[in-house]
Amino acid sequence: PILENNKLVGCFEIFKDLTQVMELSDKIIGLQEQLYRKKHSIKNTNDSQGAKYSFENIIGRSTVMQNLKRKSRLIANSKSPILIYGETGTGKELFTQAIHNASSRRNKPFIAQNCAALPFHLLESILFGTCSGSFTGAKDNPGLFELADGGTLFLDEINSLDIDLQ
Repeated sequence: PILENNKLVGCFEIFKDLTQVMELSDKIIGLQEQLYRKKHSIKNTNDSQGAKYSFENIIGRSTVMQNLKRKSRLIANSKSPILIYGETGTGKELFTQAIHNASSRRNKPFIAQNCAALPFHLLESILFGTCSGSFTGAKDNPGLFELADGGTLFLDEINSLDIDLQ
């Protein structure tokens, strides 16, 4: 509403066409699915499905780093979800890939997604997928959870998500 001297004199609305945003979302999911399928068609036993680093690639001789690597190797045998917390540039994805490659999931997909790089209103459909008819223009697309089934889904910058989606 537009008020002048406490009297309503008009109103305005901001409208945003989400057609292009939805098309971009469909393209992202389609490309991720193509990448996943391409990796599965390669029969290379050394192919770690996107995770190329192991604990041997993590350099550091301090007691703290050695303890972190030892604990991370133990965690790799767990089926529980893992939360890795640290400042930007501290090697969270490096540790995530190393844990993936040391686990029984090593021959399954490793998918890394930077949550801060995606529009908030598309995150749910990107993570969980869409079904045809669920909303206007929706197509059957698997989400990242489905694409990473049996493997590892690394959600980088998860703290940038709305608390309800976290």
